[in-house]
Amino acid sequence: MASILQVYEGVKDLINKEQKGFITPSVFNSFAQAAQSKIFNSLMNEAVTAKKLAKQGVDVGEGISFRERKKEDLNVFVTSSNYDNVSDNVISLPKYSAKIISIIDRGYTEDVPVLNEDGEETGATETITYLTSDPDTTYEILNDQRLIQHVQISNLSAPTEGYKLALVTDKITLYPSAELVTVYYYSPVLSKNPIDQSTTKSSPFYAVDVFEQAGEVYSPDQSRDFVLPEHYVPELIYEIALMCGVRLRDQQVVAYVQQQIASEA
Repeated sequence: MASILQVYEGVKDLINKEQKGFITPSVFNSFAQAAQSKIFNSLMNEAVTAKKLAKQGVDVGEGISFRERKKEDLNVFVTSSNYDNVSDNVISLPKYSAKIISIIDRGYTEDVPVLNEDGEETGATETITYLTSDPDTTYEILNDQRLIQHVQISNLSAPTEGYKLALVTDKITLYPSAELVTVYYYSPVLSKNPIDQSTTKSSPFYAVDVFEQAGEVYSPDQSRDFVLPEHYVPELIYEIALMCGVRLRDQQVVAYVQQQIASEA
């Protein structure tokens, strides 16, 4: 993944080179998420272009397909949220969701009596979770609220246990309801732990420890890398430097950034 340290050092060097002063970690962090979100939005648009190229038969194959590369880059933004003990058919949208991918009915829970060694009920109960393996657990997603009434009264497309439907607006309405639900979605607000590379639902963050002798020292324990692949490091540096007010001359900036990355490799 794109290292927050590498991007910070690149932006700092570029700003110093352009004589724009010194960028502090707090200023850098205020731009880091915005830069990642901008690239995410560009990927969403490029995915549409890639699909058109594939349909026209002009996309290359053999592992360098434009469409496949964009899909791989977008996949790093996929995350999920679990909803348990859903009491009605309405659930909230996941926080920082940009696009809902799928909604899954995971099963249900049931309170069953606790038995003693003789098989007799003790009076206590325990909750058992039953996870379903039924292929009809995926909800079809509908985004147009004007159509839901027509769909509900249709003899062909009315929601049933075998044909589930979810209306996604400013909330998610399930037809029919489910007790345990998982929502998969794209979220630009994700980051990676620099140490174990686990994904967290938080913004990229450059953290420092302050020492009396050494001053500010990069702290990987508290930092969060970008979730974007490493080949987006030059683009992240470019975007953040632009937000900092650096007048970017494309060829010069790209050459400088690539030189810095090569020297640190």
